[in-house]
Amino acid sequence: MNFETPGLKKRPNKDGRMRLYWCARADLVKAGYRPPTVPLHYDWADPAQHALVSAACMKLQAEMLEWSANRGAPRATFNGTVGDLIRRYQTDAASPYRRIKWNTARTYDQVLAALDKAVGGRALARLGLDDFRRWYDAARKPKAPGGPERLRKAHGLISMVRRIVAYGVAAELSECPRLSAILKATEFEAPAPRREKLTLGHVEAIVAQAK
Repeated sequence: MNFETPGLKKRPNKDGRMRLYWCARADLVKAGYRPPTVPLHYDWADPAQHALVSAACMKLQAEMLEWSANRGAPRATFNGTVGDLIRRYQTDAASPYRRIKWNTARTYDQVLAALDKAVGGRALARLGLDDFRRWYDAARKPKAPGGPERLRKAHGLISMVRRIVAYGVAAELSECPRLSAILKATEFEAPAPRREKLTLGHVEAIVAQAK
């Protein structure tokens, strides 16, 4: 069965597996559409997942075309979900997202895509402290049993949630002030600061090995 996958790009990994991305039209990216690319976390080698890839591409394509029709104007009605908050954060001309560097935006897009996939359909009105704790704890779990906890990943996730909620407060979107108050009053364990810094000795050693 053939599925429509507008905007789908495939890039091979070293192990032969395909990384999947949805890519926006170049002319609309130039006009300001964001995000320009969205990682799709599916396995193309599994035919059973082709329908999921198609659904994701069709959804993202429709959102891009809607933006094109309105030239980035936010939709008249905020639907109150995490996913809609994410998309407004990425596409609103007044959003701080529109003023970050392209490489930072690429990192943000990866985190936002994962967040949208996991909880994009959740209503902000039904979120509370328990949800934020659960998201943090899930992201913190080791990648493999017995492995190290992923504090940096968990802290990055919560930092992104704080970011989009802060935007929602500034944009006067419903429920965001309440969620912002919860996040400001809650502490999440942060990873230890990186202790090593690149020194002249490091640089000299790298150059010596490169010769």
